[in-house]
Amino acid sequence: MTTKIDLVRVPYSGAGPAVSAVVGNQVPVGCTALPPTTTLRPVAPRLFVTPGRADVGASGSSATFVVRNDGTGSLTWSAATTAGPLRPEPASGTLAPGASANVVVAIDRANQAEGAFNGTVAFGGNGGSANVTVVGRAERGPVVTVSTNPSPLVGLFTPATGCAPSAGAITAAVTDESEIVSVTLHWRGPGRAPGSSTPMAMRAGRFVATLGPFTSAGSLEWWVRAVDARGNVTTAPTRSAPVTATCIR
Repeated sequence: MTTKIDLVRVPYSGAGPAVSAVVGNQVPVGCTALPPTTTLRPVAPRLFVTPGRADVGASGSSATFVVRNDGTGSLTWSAATTAGPLRPEPASGTLAPGASANVVVAIDRANQAEGAFNGTVAFGGNGGSANVTVVGRAERGPVVTVSTNPSPLVGLFTPATGCAPSAGAITAAVTDESEIVSVTLHWRGPGRAPGSSTPMAMRAGRFVATLGPFTSAGSLEWWVRAVDARGNVTTAPTRSAPVTATCIR
């Protein structure tokens, strides 16, 4: 009689003849077979994060990454950043084997200098580590503060009044993190083609231009537009002023 097993070990007590050979997995009659050997797989979590890089451009407010447990044990993980403008949420967690979770990395653009930026989110835990990169740009338009002389802008006369045609002085204080490449005064008003404009000149740290004179009476609308070296544009709120045909002496 024979017995089929996966692994055979024949004990020898020292009494009687020893078994000199075992053929295949057959145990001779009169010998004792030990139970089959069981192989244990190690329990080990494995951290995996996708994608490896996210580009949020000039306007994206967040990037989403997926952290996954590709191993066979429970994964405890955490996320930390090397750049102040990046904030992962959640910043830690636990995943069962095969489970995954979304991590949203928010971008705080208010505290980011204008221009390109990149930061690293470092994931780690008991299943290894992985780094992902977030890149983007911070773009902000110039800050424009407008004043007039006279203020408010009234009493712009036409030649038909018998008074000398008058004009208003427009001044714009413009600041930006980048270089200012142009500041322009625009208007829609009487006696001028729609969409008229003139460049404003730098004088004593401010941009100045003259509005008028005008050849006919009517309603006037005007505004200031500034552009920086990165192409960011700020248009100041549109203002209005009358152009009168009556000369008030």
